[in-house]
Amino acid sequence: MKNKMNQYRVLFCAALLSLLLACQKKVTLGKLPISEEKLIAILLDTYIAENAAQPYYGEEKDSLMEVYYAHIATIHQVTLEQVNETLDMLQKDPTKLDLVYSKVLEK
Repeated sequence: MKNKMNQYRVLFCAALLSLLLACQKKVTLGKLPISEEKLIAILLDTYIAENAAQPYYGEEKDSLMEVYYAHIATIHQVTLEQVNETLDMLQKDPTKLDLVYSKVLEK
């Protein structure tokens, strides 16, 4: 009896999950301000910069990160606004965002 109840719970959860996924709106992103390839390189550099600044705290760390972010933007010939706009757009499509971050982690 207990085993049968567990089976019903699993089936119910699977059905509920399927229903929720089916009802989810499909998000279509327009053209991103920054290409995926360039964004991956930017995120990788940002990850390295954040690790380099890890020993610092407070205002010192904030100031250092501002310099790092500006330098990264200059290297990749983008503006910080373009990076933020691209990330904001990607947050509306979690599947695509996960794909981008998984590619960053692969490198």
